[in-house]
Amino acid sequence: GAGLYTALAAAKAGAHVAMYAPHPHPMPAELQAASQRFTWLGPTVPPDQLPRFEIAHHGGGRATLVDAFWGGEMLITADSFTADQLTAPIVHVGALRTAERQLAFVKTLAPSPENRGRADAQRWEGVRISAGTYSWICRNEPDTVRSIFDLADYFFMNENEATLLFGSPDRVSAQPGQLIFITLGERGALVLQGDHVTHVP
Repeated sequence: GAGLYTALAAAKAGAHVAMYAPHPHPMPAELQAASQRFTWLGPTVPPDQLPRFEIAHHGGGRATLVDAFWGGEMLITADSFTADQLTAPIVHVGALRTAERQLAFVKTLAPSPENRGRADAQRWEGVRISAGTYSWICRNEPDTVRSIFDLADYFFMNENEATLLFGSPDRVSAQPGQLIFITLGERGALVLQGDHVTHVP
């Protein structure tokens, strides 16, 4: 899902990419071309244990998760993530089954909250954290998603998710050094950096 799309987009942009996710063996034919574009790390699972989703899109940034099979995703935990071997300058933590599970990954990389904003505060091993979300966890775990938002250097959400978390996109504000992206469907996206808001058509 979103993790695969993010990995492919980063690879297409020229980045050296590794993705930590359930790794199917044998690799399904539909994923072979994608898997050659980045390093795929994570626990080995049979193809029928890959997560699968059915999503209905309603327009205006609204979508409904109709059905979900999480499969091998439950095998990936913050405890099993080899953060001590991490050398990437940016780590994107995709949305998981629960916001609490996603937050656990973010916390393995984030500095203590009291250090945020200090000029001399360093990310663990220089890592900057990127995160995304989806409407179901915004609706059901908004406080946890906002905790992820507070720890992330880059945060991605759509207009509906921004409304669920903050009341409206106009009420979202970026902390010093943070970049926030709010997609608006056919109207483009907003990029928030400090007090500056840029609309990208």
